[in-house]
Amino acid sequence: MNAATALVVEFDREDRESIGSWLEDAGFLVTACPGPQAPSYVCVGGRKGSCLLIEPADVVVLDLRLAGEDVMEGTAAAELLALYASSGKPVVALGPDPRIAKVFTKAVGIAPWPLDARSLVGSVRAALDSRRT
Repeated sequence: MNAATALVVEFDREDRESIGSWLEDAGFLVTACPGPQAPSYVCVGGRKGSCLLIEPADVVVLDLRLAGEDVMEGTAAAELLALYASSGKPVVALGPDPRIAKVFTKAVGIAPWPLDARSLVGSVRAALDSRRT
């Protein structure tokens, strides 16, 4: 069986590396993306309505704390969440305030906050399993 590929969208480099290593240690292949960046805080997915990184992914892990949220500019977390949820891929939303993800309850799983390797990997596996049933 091939390893599942996780797209990790996380603006903080250290968190992105931690999440990626937790998933790799659990047997996932990982593609990492920092999400929307300065100066415009607009990502390709937000601008074009699609993202090339979604296609090869089996699951998307999205931190809802995007860099642009603090300055209230660019692609909003809700926009990215909607984009990923509409892709048909399972999505695991991260962040201390999961209310935004509850709008997409059937398409989006929520990882408990604060993050740890065991709960994150469990949430990702559960999201993948939910698509198989």
